[in-house]
Amino acid sequence: MVTDGRCGPREIAAQLMARGKGHRWMVIGENLAMENERIHWLPVSAVEDEYEMNAVVILDER
Repeated sequence: MVTDGRCGPREIAAQLMARGKGHRWMVIGENLAMENERIHWLPVSAVEDEYEMNAVVILDER
């Protein structure tokens, strides 16, 4: 999922939490293909920061 300035990882995580999906994991790719690229693996319940240019993957492993 590609995000924008209005709907980023934190907003997506908040919506998932509100729907009882806080057990899922998010992979946040920040500044992809740039020198300061970072990949974050977090449970949805732990996503609190703002991230620069990013894409999000939501994992629902059973």
